[in-house]
Amino acid sequence: MALDIFVFLALGTEPDESFLNAKAKELNLPIKYSEPFDLDSQSGFYPLKLKGEISGFEIFKIDYASIIQQLPKPKNGFLEHGVAYHFRYSYNHNEPTSVFYTSAILSTLEGSLVFETQEADFISTDELIKIGTESYRDK
Repeated sequence: MALDIFVFLALGTEPDESFLNAKAKELNLPIKYSEPFDLDSQSGFYPLKLKGEISGFEIFKIDYASIIQQLPKPKNGFLEHGVAYHFRYSYNHNEPTSVFYTSAILSTLEGSLVFETQEADFISTDELIKIGTESYRDK
């Protein structure tokens, strides 16, 4: 079973793996991005390391105007000019923790929003970290 998170960023704020690694360290998250992280060209599985183990999740850029019509309006509204990404994950290899931690990092960017489909709501950075931590399973 695949699960979904939608991440909305301001146009032009898409980070690279250096930003993700620095922010992970700042947030004390045990995640490492070693592959190039280019949201504009990434389509499919993105590998990473979580607590030194192989993990990852799928990333797809999706049509911003279309997806915001399908979701509830956030308290402060959507950005006028934004980009949208669809993160898909399963319960293999701690993918939930990887996707929630990555979404938490991205949620620190100015104007960003993260919509979690199981809760059917927009989720804060702290909530994303909490869910990611709770979903981690030792082997």
